[in-house]
Amino acid sequence: MTRYFIFPLSLLLILTPCSSIQSLRLDVTDFGAVGDGITEDTEAIQQAIQHPTDQHKTVILPANKTFLSAPLNLTSNMIFQVDGTLNAIVNTTLDFDSKWPQLPPLPNYASGEDNGRYLQYQSFLYAHSATNLTIQGTGTIDGKGQWWWYAFQHLSHTLPAGRPNLVQIVNSTMIELKGVTLQNSPFWTIHPVLCDQVHIHHIKIRAPMYAPNVDGVDPDSSSNVLIENNDISCGDDHIAVKSGRCGLGNSWIDGLKCQEDPRFASGIFLMSNLTIRYNIFRIGMGIALGSEISGGVENVDIHHNEIGVCEHGHDNPDRSCGWGHAFHIKTTLTRGGYFRNVRFANNIVYNNTGFVFIETDYQSSHQVPPPYPTTQIKNISIIGNSAIGMAHAVTIGCSKYMPCEEVTVLDNWIANVPADQNPYQCSNVTTYTEARNFPPGLGDCLHNSNAMQHVLDRQEEEEEEVSPI
Repeated sequence: MTRYFIFPLSLLLILTPCSSIQSLRLDVTDFGAVGDGITEDTEAIQQAIQHPTDQHKTVILPANKTFLSAPLNLTSNMIFQVDGTLNAIVNTTLDFDSKWPQLPPLPNYASGEDNGRYLQYQSFLYAHSATNLTIQGTGTIDGKGQWWWYAFQHLSHTLPAGRPNLVQIVNSTMIELKGVTLQNSPFWTIHPVLCDQVHIHHIKIRAPMYAPNVDGVDPDSSSNVLIENNDISCGDDHIAVKSGRCGLGNSWIDGLKCQEDPRFASGIFLMSNLTIRYNIFRIGMGIALGSEISGGVENVDIHHNEIGVCEHGHDNPDRSCGWGHAFHIKTTLTRGGYFRNVRFANNIVYNNTGFVFIETDYQSSHQVPPPYPTTQIKNISIIGNSAIGMAHAVTIGCSKYMPCEEVTVLDNWIANVPADQNPYQCSNVTTYTEARNFPPGLGDCLHNSNAMQHVLDRQEEEEEEVSPI
């Protein structure tokens, strides 16, 4: 029997906004910041951030000024108020090391998040073990990612560490981001890791389509996260939900062994209680869960978003600017973890490659049998969505070693699927509820999913029998 879940939104709203607290106001120009876009202001801004006080403080980067800075370390009980422009410093000789510290891997990763490098450059805005921190304002934070993208694509051997995030908050609680524009991140734009009570709202994220791996927001091994009323256009996933990465322990990237590291099974790295609602997603690849999900992902509610909407000036008649899959559950073999209690409901999707895609062999050509870790996918609900112009409607490709359970697909309307395309592809779904979906045929696809896999299994066995040794 399919279970519907409701986790209390009150858990996501217990954050007391910093902006409602009486605060000591500190203008960075009073600490020597110039704000002419040429002079480096790192030291002055950092002095304002670290100004000793028992009061809550607001560090202000005033409007009509452009500040140039190296990475900054934010602290507890503060508002970082960006009303002007804050630009990341970039060395055009690609000698990043002089300004960008290199950090060891996060606790839930065996290496840096980018490109398999062991170390990762510190994010432009960084906080660790902070409480009651807000980043807000009417201005722009620009990561100047163009130089990093070029180095990654053409000179990757020159980078001793992975590219930095624009904003990374680690092991922190009561975090809020609102109002600002975040653009041209070198790598992922916002990355809260091992955090609790995170509210990201009314921000704008911008990066060009060609920007490699530049996700919008990547909540990672965190709890009670609310992402709402944002406007995101980027070079990869609009949202990518993660919970760390382990594997067989036989590679640089998957160096943490899932079966020997108790932290992944204990819930320490769990990603839970996440709501994504009322956002506009423009250029980009939709909402992804995975592939780094070794700590588990549960209680995710994704509703009332628009995906694939063009920005003014790029309007197509069909309003489409998305590519990839609007809702994508992706697991990589041997990384374990699970997806439980995930709802994708009442969203509107325009002209993406696909509407829903569940895959258990992401970036792999074969599935690995037990005893290696396989991802569990259970209680997934896809309800009341509308989509137009999909090349593929719904693909549910579950593992034959751990089939999907309790999949609910109700009242979805998918228009303009190409006539020469099969709108539905299914494999290895053991229990499901399906009704009132258009175009018809999904029920038969789910019903026959195990039979289809049996045919594939027989074909594989026959090929093995005739293959030369």
